[in-house]
Amino acid sequence: MTAGIWSEGPSLGTVAVWPGNAAAGRVDAGWARTFPLSAGNDLPGPGHPGNALDAGPASAPRQRIAACVESALLAVETEVRAVERRALPRFPYPYPVYLTPLDVRDQPLTERTIAVIGRHLSVQGIDFYCPWPLAERRMVVSLDGKEAGWLGLVVELTWCRFSRHGWYDNGGRFLAVVPSPLATTGGNRRFSAR
Repeated sequence: MTAGIWSEGPSLGTVAVWPGNAAAGRVDAGWARTFPLSAGNDLPGPGHPGNALDAGPASAPRQRIAACVESALLAVETEVRAVERRALPRFPYPYPVYLTPLDVRDQPLTERTIAVIGRHLSVQGIDFYCPWPLAERRMVVSLDGKEAGWLGLVVELTWCRFSRHGWYDNGGRFLAVVPSPLATTGGNRRFSAR
């Protein structure tokens, strides 16, 4: 089982821990964090008939992605947020994010890992700031999950725009959960500017 989001009313949701997380060492059993969700877009918990993330065998990768995103958010103790119109909530994530390009065989090019600044994080994807445009379309995003360790997610970058402050705002959708390249380096290597 994984951590998840479920509804507690028309606009209030809770990130909760279901049995199995404590055994996995991710978070303490019984821990929960409350935050607003868009009315009518609340997600019921695992096993609930209305949960789109439990919709058959193809949903397993989505559940793993959701669990990784929630672990990263739990690690930084997300604050209460305003109501949002999006189908799924996104959360401010102004923390370092590490990007590792993938080669044509989908193998990580660890020596080309870069650090960028996160902007928003959701179970669907991420957006972040980078000082230059990125040529790669598929990368491994490494997020610090504290007790859960480094979390690796394959992202397909779908957009990039130049901001008036000299940074590039990039974003994309998560495709899969993979081992983070930082897990093998201990997460303590220095990354070059480019």
